[in-house]
Amino acid sequence: MSRPFDYLKVKPGQRATSTWANTVVDILNDLYGGMREIETRGTAENPFYELYGYYGYFYYDLYVQGKRVIKDEDPINLYDIFEPAKQRITQAINESKVPSSSDIQNLQSVVAKESLQRDAKLVLEQLYGLVSYYEPRFDEKIEVIRNRVASMFIDEYGNVGVIISKPIDEYGRVLVSQRDLDAELLHVGGEIDTSTATPPVEVITPPPGRSIDIRRGFASTDSTRGRVYIKFKNSGKIITVIYASKYGFVEIPAVRIPGDPDDPVVVEWYDLDAGAYVFYSINYRIV
Repeated sequence: MSRPFDYLKVKPGQRATSTWANTVVDILNDLYGGMREIETRGTAENPFYELYGYYGYFYYDLYVQGKRVIKDEDPINLYDIFEPAKQRITQAINESKVPSSSDIQNLQSVVAKESLQRDAKLVLEQLYGLVSYYEPRFDEKIEVIRNRVASMFIDEYGNVGVIISKPIDEYGRVLVSQRDLDAELLHVGGEIDTSTATPPVEVITPPPGRSIDIRRGFASTDSTRGRVYIKFKNSGKIITVIYASKYGFVEIPAVRIPGDPDDPVVVEWYDLDAGAYVFYSINYRIV
């Protein structure tokens, strides 16, 4: 099969001229002289149109449609999640007008004219569309029902909760407050004598089929050398590590490090001083 540059091949006995050599150099420049331009592609002014591949490795950050992609184990600010949710819930409540006393009285009059002999509970069912699940509340006065509302909250898992008996005015204005998530955390802590204990030491064991969700913690050692790891046993995911020759403690801030189902947390150490101690304190949730 003929190729585009076959005509540049020198035949036996043919003399290589300067014209031939210059043509070869020009072709090489066209093919490889712009390699630096290819390497610097990807700017805002000169972007790639499409990229195809099996894997991508990025040293710093990756942005999609102008927003940074959150990587595994990146710290997440709960304020960024809670505040927009609180604003939307508050807006929805503010825009939903609760019937005033006069509205309720007018509705009662209309329904009463049609069915004066009906039981009071049936009238309330027709007014509010309440099902029998709420029947115990039918005996309360209408004014009491109007002055009670459910205060809603959303945690970082997307779970929605309610607290009954929050005051509300006739326009639906209500205070939405954040839950104290720290009060729901479990805690484990202790001291390990490395002269008698054998690594790894299992410190948290999840219930069958459940996962451990690490939130914060602290670990320290009196050794002057070696390493201490706190990690998930099965997956090997590291929660934190102490390099004893550099510093003797490490603090795990308010983060979220989720484990796999049935994956316990262990403390493991290497090359510590003889008789060294390791202290750990961990706050977590079971999910």
